[in-house]
Amino acid sequence: MKTIEIIAVLLLGSFALSLIFMYLVNFYNKNYYSKDKPILIENCEITKISQSRKSRGYYFKFKDTNHFIAGWSDDLKKIEKNTNQFVITIHYKESFLNSYVIVERFITAR
Repeated sequence: MKTIEIIAVLLLGSFALSLIFMYLVNFYNKNYYSKDKPILIENCEITKISQSRKSRGYYFKFKDTNHFIAGWSDDLKKIEKNTNQFVITIHYKESFLNSYVIVERFITAR
């Protein structure tokens, strides 16, 4: 029984330490590394809208990669019928290891 307890403590401890480490890296990335970088703007096309109960949200293409914004929001209500008429305007900053910090996002008409 002792070995199972030791394995459980090691797994839970390493999971907790990885969460703390990820939080610290994201905090440093957002508040120190990319703080003085210029804000860049890009218009992204909306590729798909998901209205299923479990994964409600919309997909958009940013830097040749699809991203998903989950949730039922006023944005989704605005674009659900005419996805071709709207784009997502993203204000972002470049960061370390080819990552980006999104400052703001807006849904605007084309």
